[in-house]
Amino acid sequence: SVMGALMTSQAGQAAAQDASEARSLPAVAKALRRLWFTTPLSGEGWGSKEQAVWLCRLLSMTEGSRAGLLSFYGAALLCVDALVVFAEVSFQEVGLQVDDAFVAGAVAIQDALRGRHWEQFQQWPADR
Repeated sequence: SVMGALMTSQAGQAAAQDASEARSLPAVAKALRRLWFTTPLSGEGWGSKEQAVWLCRLLSMTEGSRAGLLSFYGAALLCVDALVVFAEVSFQEVGLQVDDAFVAGAVAIQDALRGRHWEQFQQWPADR
């Protein structure tokens, strides 16, 4: 994956690989959290406050899923948001911008979630 290629540490590459192979949204969130723990990022806009807000979203997804409080719809929106934010910060760290294809993919996922099956997605558990 592009994210994995940008991560210089072996742990970062392993976490990016885990995220790409995950079979559930909570598993993606766990891989993203591991990626965050193993990736030193210091760019502007990624201070402790921004990291805390980002991590709260991830923890909301994993803990909300575990407790049965979060739907697939909500978890997917949180997951896409977390991935996009982390990608933006990671790319900025190495002097790159997130490309149009990545953004288009994230928007397509959000559009699909809000599309004609949005009511069904809200009925499914987050760990589906």
